[in-house]
Amino acid sequence: MSNEVKKAQEEMEKLMKQHMKDIYGENFENMGDLMKQALENSMADLENNIDIEAIQNAVPGVDTAAIMKKMQVAKEEAVKNGTNAIEAQAAEVTNAMNEMFSSGNTNLQDIISEQMKQFQAMTGIEDFTKLTPEDMQNYYENQMNMWNGLEEDVSLEGVGTLIQNMYDSLPEGNKTKIKNGDEYIEKFEIMLSGILSYINGHDNDTLDVEEHNEFFHDRINYILTEFWGIENKDDVYNTIAWLLNEGHTDEYLGYADADTVDELINEDMDEEEIEIVKNGFEFTKYFKDKLPENIMLGWDYGRAAAIVRWSYFMNYISEEEAWEILDKIAGVMIGTFNSWKEFGISYIVGGLFWTYRKDPSETYSRYYETVEALEGLLTETGEEEDGEWLRNPWIEEVL
Repeated sequence: MSNEVKKAQEEMEKLMKQHMKDIYGENFENMGDLMKQALENSMADLENNIDIEAIQNAVPGVDTAAIMKKMQVAKEEAVKNGTNAIEAQAAEVTNAMNEMFSSGNTNLQDIISEQMKQFQAMTGIEDFTKLTPEDMQNYYENQMNMWNGLEEDVSLEGVGTLIQNMYDSLPEGNKTKIKNGDEYIEKFEIMLSGILSYINGHDNDTLDVEEHNEFFHDRINYILTEFWGIENKDDVYNTIAWLLNEGHTDEYLGYADADTVDELINEDMDEEEIEIVKNGFEFTKYFKDKLPENIMLGWDYGRAAAIVRWSYFMNYISEEEAWEILDKIAGVMIGTFNSWKEFGISYIVGGLFWTYRKDPSETYSRYYETVEALEGLLTETGEEEDGEWLRNPWIEEVL
């Protein structure tokens, strides 16, 4: 972390403590530490997602929309310049908070008063002069347990409600029929990597995901090696073959065909593998009659499309080979789904299945991370990268 960021955080801590002393007296100045810790907790997973709602809960009254805007600008600049996007976003959150407290536009007394109400409700302490370090620690632990409880309290009924909300709220987008050989087919095939491209900030104008430079080379290489074990052309084709011919689609259908979970467990499995099977079976049994049988295909094929583009970028496969694979992916997707919405929801449900198998407590986090991308692709917000699926029609038939 840069010295500037550390200095800003120290100034923020100092400011918070001073106001606590001014308003509530000497015994309560350490509330600033609690609020600072809550902010740091909400920023613990910056690489994947800034939990603005958690920040807002930690310090009610902050202008979260302004923070999000500043963070987006910081991220884009960092990626453009090849610098650390995570650190840049962290710095912008800190700077934005400091600006709000120092500008007079944010009523700090109201914010802290709200914190006191939360503290009183949590601890039952009315006389703050009797506050002890143990009280502070108990309050902090309860807050952390509350936030962690939001992750752990996952129900399949709740997941089903989120999926239904997607079906109900998102637009279908336009559709089109085109002739074989139409140049739009290539654009469509590139956009099949849409959700992963959106999450990673990739361009969808060409087969290349990014400009060719050392920064992006290292970044894409990390994705392929660390998440997919892909280091050469053979790895690419083996992975693509698994996704297109088996993938989590086969696993899901295997769970759906089983009458009991014991049919899926064998003596060679360790405890972790058995737990994955049990969770996957539970997920599948709940959604088997609620979702289409092919619900995993968008997940498997959407990831395959992204791997094709990443592998082409790394020169593991040629342009001709990349288009050949994308043609196959597009052909199946056109014959399976009727809109970008159907394809996107399939991708998200597949991700929920994959996550629930490994750790049910992370399912909601997975949903909110990926649904943001789907909403961005299907919604016009004025931002250049948003609404791409909405502007470009789904191919329903190639004549």
